[in-house]
Amino acid sequence: LEVIIYRIKEINQMKQIHTANFQNSELDLHDSLLQDIEISYDRKNIIIFLIFPKSPPLRDSEKKAKLLIENISHFVISIEEPWGKGTYIVSEEIERCTNVQLKLIITLNSGDTLEITGMKISLTDIV
Repeated sequence: LEVIIYRIKEINQMKQIHTANFQNSELDLHDSLLQDIEISYDRKNIIIFLIFPKSPPLRDSEKKAKLLIENISHFVISIEEPWGKGTYIVSEEIERCTNVQLKLIITLNSGDTLEITGMKISLTDIV
């Protein structure tokens, strides 16, 4: 297990999704660059590091963010690139698995998918 330490100047909470509010929540990760994935088996957490694209009038520059999925029970990723190379997010979908778990499905422009089942999803800026 490799430990990675990031220096974070300021973190602003953007969205937090759990089973009580997921139907009314949209992450809107389209066109974000998947930069890295950090898995902690011991803590049962996954952090996906993203770069949101510049998209006026919402953002005047690229913005770094992290997507934290907590209390995970299942994680599957394909790295087959059926549509060619690519690490940009085409779509994301959140489904309720049980009363306490959500399944996040992310599709990349390579055609690969990430499927993560956990209890809470948090999206925060890294400034």
